[in-house]
Amino acid sequence: AGEELMLPQVKLKEFVDEYARLVDVESEFSGLVKVFEADLGDSSQHQSSIPVPTAHLRRRSVKAVGPTNEQYKVGNLLRELQQVGGSEGELEPDELLQIIASLRVLVAMLDMPGETDEEKARLAERQYLLNEMGAGRVALMMATCDTDELCAYGLQLGKAMLIGGNQRVQRS
Repeated sequence: AGEELMLPQVKLKEFVDEYARLVDVESEFSGLVKVFEADLGDSSQHQSSIPVPTAHLRRRSVKAVGPTNEQYKVGNLLRELQQVGGSEGELEPDELLQIIASLRVLVAMLDMPGETDEEKARLAERQYLLNEMGAGRVALMMATCDTDELCAYGLQLGKAMLIGGNQRVQRS
């Protein structure tokens, strides 16, 4: 009767530290990034998967035609991050870690080689698709947060969205 109830989050940091010691966390993170990257596919898949009949209409935004089934996970991730926006002061430590992990995934998705014209085009298309799904808005929301880590990752995401001078993203 005199025992104190211990909540799981009390030992969360110890659990995470032990998990990181036992597991190759960077490999696990890379696997998570690949799941979301597969959601976007490559630039040739983007154009053919958006159900628009004529080439000149392919320039329409993802919002206008709706995200494809392949973009479901990324769209959900961005919607969740947008909902967090104004409530950052009310976040629990585990929620903060989840947001940071989500932002890291988005930044990692844009960490692509951009040496060849094809690679540059793929990066530009990925930046555009993520922007159309709300990544630019998320970057701005996070960059204005009072929490230093969220601000830093918001700035990193914004920078990654603009690498290569993507005009379509800059205009939005």
